[in-house]
Amino acid sequence: MKQGKTEKAVFTKLSTEKVELASMKDLDKVTQALDTAKVRLNQEKDELAVLMGKLQARADEAIKLTYKTDNMIISAESIIRELKNQAKQLGIEPNDLKEIKEFNKEKDYVNGLISDIQVLADKADKL
Repeated sequence: MKQGKTEKAVFTKLSTEKVELASMKDLDKVTQALDTAKVRLNQEKDELAVLMGKLQARADEAIKLTYKTDNMIISAESIIRELKNQAKQLGIEPNDLKEIKEFNKEKDYVNGLISDIQVLADKADKL
């Protein structure tokens, strides 16, 4: 059966409207998905802000501990100087004292930790 011009025009018009309706449904789906993503992104942003605040507070606490530890080392070094003087007076080689060797080993390790904490705290400050 042959279609007339009017039928063709109506069919073309209906086909175009179907395409437009299908496009509108697709757009609605994408808009809904975008809205869901927006809610999730806001939640992630808020959680990251909280975590960054906690990270900064933790970094500040760690830096305070490094200052306290550094002061302990300075105090201990004063004691070590005294011990070395006493050892020399007794004719003992101060660097042979086991306690001084152990302290120096621990001090070196702690100084490395202090350095690591300072690097990490600086990175936290830049976030």
